Amino acid sequence: MFERPDETYEFKAHQIEAMLADPANPLTRTVAEIGPKSKTLDIGAGNGLLGNLVKTQHPTSIIDGIEPNPHGADIAKQHYRNFHKGFAQDFLHLIKTEKYDFITLNDVIEHIDNPVPVLSEIARTMPAKTRILLSTPNVAFSGVRLSLLKGEFNYVDSGILERTHVRFFTQKTLEKVFAESGLCIQKLVHLQRNLFETELAPRRIEDYSPAAFKQATAGDQAKVYQFFFVLTKQKVKKTTEKYGTAIDSKEYYRRRYPLYRRIGVIKGKLKGY
Repeated sequence: MFERPDETYEFKAHQIEAMLADPANPLTRTVAEIGPKSKTLDIGAGNGLLGNLVKTQHPTSIIDGIEPNPHGADIAKQHYRNFHKGFAQDFLHLIKTEKYDFITLNDVIEHIDNPVPVLSEIARTMPAKTRILLSTPNVAFSGVRLSLLKGEFNYVDSGILERTHVRFFTQKTLEKVFAESGLCIQKLVHLQRNLFETELAPRRIEDYSPAAFKQATAGDQAKVYQFFFVLTKQKVKKTTEKYGTAIDSKEYYRRRYPLYRRIGVIKGKLKGY
């Protein structure tokens, strides 16, 4: 099992408020999908943030949890109807007997050496009506691309390159994983972030030429920080949504060229801003 420092499981009330105010947060999207009067199994519950959010936003809903980390489980269990310490594979019988409406896997599969057997077993066990709500980082995000241009791939304490991640995905590789697991995509959500507001923000913008920066940040995939999926065993028509604010192409010039920034300020004043 991957190691995670105990202190990273702690959370405070203001963090919950911030999540709910952020439409591009995967837990916000999860809560929106779950809705009221539903039954959910939260796999990889961590510190119980999702259970807390569901109880707050949908008091009529039921949520159970599974978490392998003992410290995280002790914090999380108060927010769930039933809570189990261990790995999902040890509790697959619950999926069949409880007939959950939703199974959540928020930022989980990047910690699994080979997610296909795990997802396949969940898909095989779950009823036809059950939906899997899954989020995971996008390794094709512009910040990772810029790092690779400098020959860097530095692990950090949190984010896309978190040091406990053992797998990295793009949209295409995820689509292949789901297909091999017997799952179909009902909804694909692009959770976008402004590069300069992430842990991957360039420390020295002058290290990148305008052409290199434009290439690394071009296209929809470069704007996606995380993916969020609604998955089903049945073949359905896929829908796509986007949330969050992506990078403004002019931000590069404002940061690299002071004169460009000054001209922008002057123009703003002339327009009465």
